Amino acid sequence: SVLRPRRGFHTAPARAIHVALTADRYAVKRGAFAQVTEEDLSAFRSIVGAAHVLTESDAEPFNTDWLRTVRGQSRVAVRPRSTDEVAALLRHCNDRRLAVCPQGGNTGLCAGSVPVFDEVVLLLGRMVEVESIDPVAGVAVCQAGVVLETL
Repeated sequence: SVLRPRRGFHTAPARAIHVALTADRYAVKRGAFAQVTEEDLSAFRSIVGAAHVLTESDAEPFNTDWLRTVRGQSRVAVRPRSTDEVAALLRHCNDRRLAVCPQGGNTGLCAGSVPVFDEVVLLLGRMVEVESIDPVAGVAVCQAGVVLETL
C-alpha cells in the first residue's frame, strides 16, 4: 500500500511512502481471533450508526502510525461517542473473539495504537466531553478524545 505522508514542519513536498506491514517486518503471529464479518459490521452500525463505521480505504489511515514506521491490516475502524457505545462494541467483540486496537489521536511516537493484524480499530476521537475540572487539585476528568487544546 502506498500512503501520502502528512505535511509536517518542513516545506518539502509530500511524496509517496511504502510502509511495510508490521506483521511481516517483525515476524509476529496472529492470535486465535475471529475475523470481522458482514454481521459484525451490521452490529457495529447498529451501535454507533453507519456513518461511524469506516471500512476498507476509509479505515486505511488508522493502520499507520504518525511517523509512518509501522502498518497494520485492519479493514474496519469504529468511532463511538459514549462509554455506553464503547461497552457495547467491546461486549460484541469479546463475544465474537474479535481483537480490538484502541486509538486516540494516533500521534504517539512508539506505534502503540496501531493494529498489527486485522484488529477492529476503536477510534476514540468523538469522545470529547470534559466531565469535571478541579483547578485546586489540578485534576481534569475527561473522555478519551479530549485534547489538551480543549482544556
